[in-house]
Amino acid sequence: MILDPAGDVALRSTRGRELPHRSENLAKRQEILELALVPGTLCDFAVSPVPVRPLPTDDSWYETTWAAWNRGEIYRD
Repeated sequence: MILDPAGDVALRSTRGRELPHRSENLAKRQEILELALVPGTLCDFAVSPVPVRPLPTDDSWYETTWAAWNRGEIYRD
């Protein structure tokens, strides 16, 4: 939620209209933000938008996928 006094959406409560905020930008559902530590620094991060990858269609469980990742069988290009 991005609070904005001039926002077009607000929560309604018994106290009236509260927390005015901007409507969701639906185009942002097509990307995620990746954070990476800037090389040679201790606390500087680079933020980059990247396209969302499709969800896998298999039936893998977290535990089996995590074990495969630990064995080096799952990686990202």
